Amino acid sequence: MLLRLACLTMTTTFSFLGLLPRINCDKEIEILVLRHQPMVLQRQMAKPVL
Repeated sequence: MLLRLACLTMTTTFSFLGLLPRINCDKEIEILVLRHQPMVLQRQMAKPVL
């Protein structure tokens, strides 16, 4: 349990540190893509037939 928590903490920290050097444009594009994904998935789902 403690090892898992330490691993999760390190992974999160390194992920955050990886975002720091990025320029704002890259971050904004990634945010837009992540926001767009649910809309695409909703369109791909089959609508129920009544």
